[in-house]
Amino acid sequence: MSLRPGLRTHFGMGISVTQPGGLNSVINGLSKAQSQLGLNVSVNDSIHGRALEKHAVLPLDGSLGNISRTPRDSYSVNHFHFAFTAAQVGLFHPALYKSSDIDIFHFHGPWKLESQISGQTGLRLAMKSVIERFVYGRFEYFWTASTAFSQLLSKEFGISSANIANTGLGVDTEFFTRPEGFIPAPETKFTLGTVRRLEKRMGLENLIEAMVQIPDALLRIVGTGEISEQLKSLSQDLGVADRVTFLGFLPTQDLPLFYSALDLCIIPSVALEGFSVTALEAFACGTPVLASNLDGLAESVGGLSKSLLFTPNSVEAIVKSIQIFREKKSISTRECRDYAEKFSWLSKTIALEDWLSEKVTK
Repeated sequence: MSLRPGLRTHFGMGISVTQPGGLNSVINGLSKAQSQLGLNVSVNDSIHGRALEKHAVLPLDGSLGNISRTPRDSYSVNHFHFAFTAAQVGLFHPALYKSSDIDIFHFHGPWKLESQISGQTGLRLAMKSVIERFVYGRFEYFWTASTAFSQLLSKEFGISSANIANTGLGVDTEFFTRPEGFIPAPETKFTLGTVRRLEKRMGLENLIEAMVQIPDALLRIVGTGEISEQLKSLSQDLGVADRVTFLGFLPTQDLPLFYSALDLCIIPSVALEGFSVTALEAFACGTPVLASNLDGLAESVGGLSKSLLFTPNSVEAIVKSIQIFREKKSISTRECRDYAEKFSWLSKTIALEDWLSEKVTK
């Protein structure tokens, strides 16, 4: 095969990757690290039917120029990140498929199953199923964030495990860190927090119910979503509204301070959690994380300590896990930070590039 220069092209989800969200964090983190490795990287982040806008990744900061790694400049890769985007590219820009040496689909989660758990039914759900089947059938290679999602991809869509790169997610450890000179506010109450899309599979109802049994704690929830008003009503009905604060949208630049001010970050998901960007961001800021023993969370959070996991979809399990943590305080700020540094985007990107290199040279 005659290999072309090392262009890495990312196709996003139809909105600007400057918008907050886990998927955009992955695109930004991965493309930035690829650029650091000396690759020519571009991001197509606004795709609406026939319209396709390309946005080049910003030039490297000079401080990143001393990375001792041979640039991967011998082949090109198209990275697709969302089923609907990939379907539009296939319909309106078919030449883009196989315009590179490798096309790889980054499987962030099962679109139809996530929508079904959120309560969607009918034609829209059926269409998502059709789109997923159409898209995944066009790809030979896939990437997943966790073993759990690799297994789901094989089971639900018949993808061979040999064609799945399970290199995991990364975190920008330069950006997500405790602000210099940070001093925790003198809160009189133990402070819990989370960053989530406000939808059913996130298990936030259970977390709010748990607050009834932890009267000396505060809970701060960052995020927006379809069940926002339901969650606010629940906190009112349970009599904990004075201790549960809904912060709504929080700009990405404010997240390091938010995580750093927490005593604990809680991720109470009840289904389909690929790996959890939130967990890595909190760890990078030195904040311990408690999470459901579910899917990718068992890897991302349980990789530090199994004691940080609790039984999914159980209010009592959340309460007990928080109580045990407060009594033992077994995970330090330093341990959290050291653990997060194992997930730098550079190390994860090198692992993905090594995997791709093996495939393209076969």
